[in-house]
Amino acid sequence: MTDDFIRVFEDESSGGYVDVHEQHNGPERSLNVETAIVLAQFGYQLLLLPVIDEPGVKNPDAFLVNEKKLIEFKHNTTPTPSAIDNEIRDAHRQAETVLIHIQSTIKAGNLLNGVKGRVRRSQNIKAIWLIWQSRLFIFSREQVFDGTIDHKIQ
Repeated sequence: MTDDFIRVFEDESSGGYVDVHEQHNGPERSLNVETAIVLAQFGYQLLLLPVIDEPGVKNPDAFLVNEKKLIEFKHNTTPTPSAIDNEIRDAHRQAETVLIHIQSTIKAGNLLNGVKGRVRRSQNIKAIWLIWQSRLFIFSREQVFDGTIDHKIQ
């Protein structure tokens, strides 16, 4: 960890932690920290990255240390397929791995419709992570279409 990052959470039992860059600020900071803590409780080690406010510059929210993967977080508060679609559309511009933290009462069918529709139209998405009903689901692009997601999200 460098001096620019501050450890805000560590889970000794899982080995997960969250380090936040001093320039990871803005309106989404508290939501991103909350989501990162959930992942840390599952054992992931995360760096919440600085916010770069420059047009055309990719600015993913986090870096998964062990996986060496950039990930963009979105937070779903509206229980509709179009809300899921919009969140994935916005997120895929930042990273190939998109995490949607479901904080609405969306039904499984609506969630699936939103995910499948947008992933089909967003060729650069390699993985979708969902935090839904206190569980973490991780799907490759292929699993979104081969039936795996349908069996796990019910």
